[in-house]
Amino acid sequence: MRKKVFICSPFRGDMEGNARKAAGYCRAACERGFLPVAPHLLFPQFLNEGIEAERQAGLAMGL
Repeated sequence: MRKKVFICSPFRGDMEGNARKAAGYCRAACERGFLPVAPHLLFPQFLNEGIEAERQAGLAMGL
């Protein structure tokens, strides 16, 4: 069983570039035998970062 690691990195601003970096961090963790958890890569797939209520919901769920 793999140990979980929480991947925490910027998202707002350069969202596309920051998502690529976070995915790279997840891959590096996976290659080292960990199970990466990166909610900030999942939630923007169904929540709109531009709508403050949805952004706040995503931040709360990620805690």
